[in-house]
Amino acid sequence: MRTITAALCLFLCLGALCACRQQEQVPQEYLDALTAEPVAWNVTMTAETVSPTGGTFVLAQSETTLAGQFLTGRSYALELKNGEKWSIYPYAEGVTEQDYTAEAAMIPMGGSVRWTVDWTNLYGTLPEGTYRLVKPVMLLSESSEETHLIYAEFTIR
Repeated sequence: MRTITAALCLFLCLGALCACRQQEQVPQEYLDALTAEPVAWNVTMTAETVSPTGGTFVLAQSETTLAGQFLTGRSYALELKNGEKWSIYPYAEGVTEQDYTAEAAMIPMGGSVRWTVDWTNLYGTLPEGTYRLVKPVMLLSESSEETHLIYAEFTIR
C-alpha cells in the first residue's frame, strides 16, 4: 500500500508541476534539477527511436548497493537546447496541462523497461532541434522515499 500511495503522490506532484509550468510558475526544485548533477542511482534513460511525433525510451538500472524499488510513471516534460542551455519546451497552442492516469512502472534492479510516448497531444509535432525528455524516478525503500529527474537527449532532424 505504501508503494502505491507514494507513486500516486509522485505523479500528482508532477502533474501540478506541469500545470504550473504552463503558467511560467515553475517550482524552484525543478529549476534546480535542470542544473543538478546526476544522482548515483545508476538509473539511465536513452532514446531508442525518436520522430517529430514521439519516441521510445529505455530506462535501465544497473547494479547498485541501494535497497529499494525504482518506479516511474507516464509523466514527462520536454526541454529544448538553446546554445549550451536547456529551456522548458512550451505546450502546443491550447494545451494547458498534462492529463495522466496514475500508473507506475517498476525499473527492475539490473534490468530495463521500454516506454513509448506520443507527444503530439501536448507539444504538437516537434521541429528540428536538440531536445531532452525529463522523467521523475522514485526510489522507495524501507527507510526513505526519494525522487530525482532523469534525462534522455535526442535530436529531431
